[in-house]
Amino acid sequence: MDPAELRVFLSHTSELRNLPKGGRSFVDAAEQAVIRAEGKITDMQYFTAREDKPADYCREQLQLADVYVGIIGFRYGSPVRDDPDRSYVELEFDTATERGLPRLIFLLDEEADLRLPAEYLKDPDIEREARQRAFRARLKESAGTAAMVDMPERLETLLFQALTKERASLLAKRSLQQPSASEPEDSMFALASRAQQRWQDALSVLRGTARVMDRTERRGAAPPGIDGWEYVDQQAVHRRLASSMTELTVELESQAVQVAQVVKEAKVQVEQLRESGFTQLPGRLTPMIESVSDLESASSELLYRIMRLLDDLNNRGCSDYDVPYENLSRAHERIEDASSDAASIMKGLQRMQTGSSSRTPRAARSSARQHSDRRSTPPGLDWTTQTNAKNVPAGGEVSAGTGTVPGEADVGTVFVPPRYARGDKAFTVVVKGDSMIGDGLRDGDYVIVDPSQEERDGDIVVVLVGQGEPEAVVKRMWQDGTTIRLESSNPEHAPMTFGPEDDPRIAGKVTGIFRPVERLP
Repeated sequence: MDPAELRVFLSHTSELRNLPKGGRSFVDAAEQAVIRAEGKITDMQYFTAREDKPADYCREQLQLADVYVGIIGFRYGSPVRDDPDRSYVELEFDTATERGLPRLIFLLDEEADLRLPAEYLKDPDIEREARQRAFRARLKESAGTAAMVDMPERLETLLFQALTKERASLLAKRSLQQPSASEPEDSMFALASRAQQRWQDALSVLRGTARVMDRTERRGAAPPGIDGWEYVDQQAVHRRLASSMTELTVELESQAVQVAQVVKEAKVQVEQLRESGFTQLPGRLTPMIESVSDLESASSELLYRIMRLLDDLNNRGCSDYDVPYENLSRAHERIEDASSDAASIMKGLQRMQTGSSSRTPRAARSSARQHSDRRSTPPGLDWTTQTNAKNVPAGGEVSAGTGTVPGEADVGTVFVPPRYARGDKAFTVVVKGDSMIGDGLRDGDYVIVDPSQEERDGDIVVVLVGQGEPEAVVKRMWQDGTTIRLESSNPEHAPMTFGPEDDPRIAGKVTGIFRPVERLP
């Protein structure tokens, strides 16, 4: 087990995984808090399906936990088969108390508007209803830390704060006698299991984000034929739609931030796995590749949906949509970050599986730039963005083959959507060559380059190499110490590696592509 991983036992009755209806549940919110706090979740939902004694198994699992978290509603829950005088939640609380575990208790507030159906505000069984009232009263009096919550968001915030604040002390209490892997291969498989679980966690959060996107799309859908209505009627409808979308887009952005964060953590886990030597067993990388592939596919689909909605809102030409538009744009950025990380990891794992590279170069921005700023303006380009980061300079050429110096002539400016040019120094250049055709970059395409966006391993970037009249290339980049490795997506072109003596400078990250009509298929 990872000594830095906080193990959290979540205890709750089953209905709280689905309540409130039509949004994130209380259990979903608790799980997100644990993930954000870099914890590992143990959930009682799996115990009742076991054939052995569930009470004994519950105690075994609590022996492995660092902290107990109870989410307590108004239903008592099922009695334990081999301990019928207690429910599973009550058994788990009592066991945590006996073990001296820290207990974080969150009671649904009976005085608040919980948005719960009436049948969930008490237990339908009279005897169990009395038991639950007594259990809740006992928790209020005896639990170490008890808080009343009225919504999932409040639960997530309080739990995350508690876990973060107490993390060091909770880990310090862990038994020094916990078993450790004695065989190297066992240790590597433990690392692989944690890494894959992190990707599954990320996929779970991403799917929750997609569900919020479902509601956002439905809530923001304009009535058919609205463009032919009277303008005053159109305005009223758009104002109502924008208002109803705002809260959802705030939630969407929050979820997207969590997706990006968990993917970053998953990326670190894979790097630890690589360093352990597990990647020397290429035939065993398949489960990891499948997990990363699932996330990459799901994130790409969500990005497409967000882009489609952004374009729709932009085309409506109504300022009432400014706030949801900005929220959606920031959500898109975070999901794009997660998707980029997944693509980078996927490419590295695939290289290791095929044996084409024994090592994935690691990001080392500071050391990679110790001999120069490594960020340079291509000659002859005016970096000044014209209006609202939309009208950007166009000029020069960048090679997707052997490398050419950007042209000296500035051919003017081009209009690009603002989400592709966040900073005020974005520009476009024309692609020459076919080395990046596997990524959809053809000879004659324009690529949008934004120096303000942080580049990461696996990103497509424009790099200038050499002094005087440098060569400019567009490739996927990996950094390893002071070395930059550039890879094509056309197998006919070999990778390129540059050290400090080559003076490589990153002109910016490629954020978009557009193609002149005459070059369409």
